[in-house]
Amino acid sequence: MLKSKQNQFSELFLFFSIVFVVCLLLSNILATKLLRIGNYFVTAGVIVFPISYIINDIFSEVYGYIKTKKVIIFGFIMNIFMVIIFSIAIALPAPVWYENGNAFEIILGSTPRNCIASLLAYL
Repeated sequence: MLKSKQNQFSELFLFFSIVFVVCLLLSNILATKLLRIGNYFVTAGVIVFPISYIINDIFSEVYGYIKTKKVIIFGFIMNIFMVIIFSIAIALPAPVWYENGNAFEIILGSTPRNCIASLLAYL
């Protein structure tokens, strides 16, 4: 049980925090896919990244800097956790009959670089 009302979070805050973290993780995974928009090439991460940016802006306006900072830090902790889990999964041996190991490594092996890039972009 929470002791003070100041530490309580609304269900809406919890919902948007989860959506923010999921969008952050998805944008880093989708960054491996390139899209062509007219004469420009962008990563598929642009599909979900604006959602996380809008939620971040709403957090700042409604809940203040301190709570927003906590959600962002938690998002990056989960991003690092995801990268560690992907790295372990890539490093562990697959059965000889599993044919998609190389594709798995190509797609998810770039997440450490994407994690660092997104952290630097936020800073």
